[in-house]
Order: sequence, then structure tokens, then C-alpha cells
Amino acid sequence: MYKGQKILAVIPARGGSKGIKLKNLKTLNKKSLLQHVKICIDKLGSLIDHSVVSTDNKKIMKHAKKIGLDAPFLREKKLSGDLVDGNLVTLDALKKTEKIYKVKFDIILTLEPTCPLRDFTKLIQSCLRKRNSS
Repeated sequence: MYKGQKILAVIPARGGSKGIKLKNLKTLNKKSLLQHVKICIDKLGSLIDHSVVSTDNKKIMKHAKKIGLDAPFLREKKLSGDLVDGNLVTLDALKKTEKIYKVKFDIILTLEPTCPLRDFTKLIQSCLRKRNSS
């Protein structure tokens, strides 16, 4: 929670890809791309109230759960194509998560696993500070 606001982190991780099938399970420095996002979320600690993986793939769902990420639903195929607007994926995950856990979130973050070298923790903290200063 940040200044009384509940934060949901949505991790979009579909199974299909133009270039690399199941790329979110590929490793970099002996950690899957999903594990790199999990590390970021863990660094943010209590700032993130809940995180959820939005995937259309059972292997990704299983891996997410194995590493301690929540993956309570499979994303519909219509939200899994190359040309699907990422905002629709995030909105779908938000609605499903709020329904499953009966909680409303004030701030929603989308954490893409395909950017494992970016220091999301500093970026997120900076964005939250700027959001509340305006």
C-alpha cells in the first residue's frame, strides 16, 4: 500500500510469441524472465498489495506459482494475440483479480517480463512519488 492506496501489479506473460515460444520462461543469469519480475516485486515489499500473472499458457501458470507468483486464471485467447492492446490485458486482469479476491485497487502497474535488466524498483518508486506530488 502506498499512502492509503492499494496497488496491483499485473504481469502479462503469454505463451505465444512471434520470435521465441514461451519466452517468459527463458532464462537470463540463471533466472526466468518471470523470476526477474518476482525479484522486483519482492524488492518493493509492502508497496505492492497484490501481484498477478496474466497468461494464456498452463506451463507459464505452473512456473509462476512455483516461484511464488499468483496466477489464478488463464487469459482468454482473444486477449493473447500479437496485436492485442496491452491495456486490455491489464484491465482484464484487474477485473478478474478484484472479483476473485473481492478487493478494489487504486493503482495498477503493468510489469513486463521482457525487460529484465531495467530496475523497475527505482522507476516505480519514482512514478509513485511524482503521482502524489501533482
